[in-house]
Amino acid sequence: MAKTTKIFLCSGVPVTPEHQYYTLDNTTRYNYFNSKSAPNLRFENQSFQRWDSGKCRVECDIDDVSMCNYIMFQNPDYSAKWYYGYIESFQYVSDSATDIFYTIDIWQTWIFQDCTWGQCYINRMHTPTDVVGEHTLPEPVPAGEMEASHYVKTGLFENTDISVMSTIDLSQLPDIVEFPGVLTNGVYSTAAVFSYSSAETLNAMLQQLNSAGRLDAILAMYVLPTNVLMAATGTPLGDVEFTTVKYTTTLGSYIPKCKKLLAYPYNYLKISVPGVYEGVFPYEFFDNSQIVFKMGATQFSPPEAVFIPQNYKGATSNTGESFSVTGWPMCAYTSDAYLSYMAQNYNSIKSQQASMAINATMQGIASAIQAVTNPVGAISGIVQTGVGYAQQAMQMEASFKDLQNRAPVSHGSLSTSAVFQSGIMDVYTMQYHVRPEYAQVVDNYLWAYGYRVDIIDTPNFNTRPYWTYIKTHRSICKGDAPAAVLRQAENALNNGVTFWTSADNIGNYSLQNYPD
Repeated sequence: MAKTTKIFLCSGVPVTPEHQYYTLDNTTRYNYFNSKSAPNLRFENQSFQRWDSGKCRVECDIDDVSMCNYIMFQNPDYSAKWYYGYIESFQYVSDSATDIFYTIDIWQTWIFQDCTWGQCYINRMHTPTDVVGEHTLPEPVPAGEMEASHYVKTGLFENTDISVMSTIDLSQLPDIVEFPGVLTNGVYSTAAVFSYSSAETLNAMLQQLNSAGRLDAILAMYVLPTNVLMAATGTPLGDVEFTTVKYTTTLGSYIPKCKKLLAYPYNYLKISVPGVYEGVFPYEFFDNSQIVFKMGATQFSPPEAVFIPQNYKGATSNTGESFSVTGWPMCAYTSDAYLSYMAQNYNSIKSQQASMAINATMQGIASAIQAVTNPVGAISGIVQTGVGYAQQAMQMEASFKDLQNRAPVSHGSLSTSAVFQSGIMDVYTMQYHVRPEYAQVVDNYLWAYGYRVDIIDTPNFNTRPYWTYIKTHRSICKGDAPAAVLRQAENALNNGVTFWTSADNIGNYSLQNYPD
């Protein structure tokens, strides 16, 4: 039988088992690999070449072929099919003969030409679309320490007043008017909250209550931000709110190529109330570009504010993701014991003084009558009576003096915090994200190997303009190829393969491989 086998040796072919040139067109495939073979390295009229032998002999010096790394051959008498393979090594036979050892490239020889793939579990791949928040499954790449950008103090708690919770309507002072019981947002109370913006007005109110002996009407005194009071006295969910925006374009100074880095856990909204609360809110769960938190509150002691994210995780007002803030300072105050006692016992004191005067008068009349019959005894009685009443008056005056000299009586409970005293108690918003160094590491990994998807689908080797990486679990390859070849292809895909739309671009990750 005539020798008709063609053996072409190629150099500079970048294809490897892990990086494949993806084309379904046999002519395009032949033209590319043929272009990598010099005329002096095309050997025709060779003996029949078995594809599974892994070895062939060509008539040339070993130095002439040592730069080659790929082989293609055809047995025209038997088939028009071309076989492709990776050259592994060369062996010197003689000055005019060289043995070549190769491994068949199953992808170019069979898989791309004659096989199809069934649905299987796909671990990761380059996705055909890439939108912020679309892909959020965790990745096996560390994010490192986070840092903050766009750090903003909302100023919600900057302006504060002193709130006094009282059973007396303090707005009616000096008149003492008991506050009637009312329902406030579903809560019954016989007390109301009154705000004072200056120490002068607060001191004046305390003085009036003290003079009236009604300081016990004050149930609590505490610091309360004006916004909290505004939210508390409005509707159950008042008009007080704070806003921020989605920062989903950069990570500090770094602009990521992969949009997955602009979502949690690499990028998110962090809210902080120093010493009270820290919370994480992924940007991708907000429906709108502007982020809104509405405030609800109670002005009663202990005061508390609650913040509810709007249009978050599918809920218009997501109360399940709300957070609350409390812990504003409590205040202490003092009262004048003398004024308080005099006010509270005014009628008793006047009654006691009147009683003493009446008793003295009646005793004087009785003594005058007695003087008619017993002058000596009457004089002695008048003296004893006068001394007795003088002693009572002196004792009463002494007790009043003691009250005047007594130290002021403390009321309430003084409690505060370094956070409030330092002026930093407020709601702060910030973009929290990976540092540029780590961002680049994660970005490069995702850029090269796509995203974790964990889906069941048919493998697609061409989802991006320049390259597509895909890794599967128990993939299924079917077609006109030896069974061992099909299993080998399945194992390769289970370990991960990158498919390039142009062989000349293999390994060039600087290309703009964004979805079309």
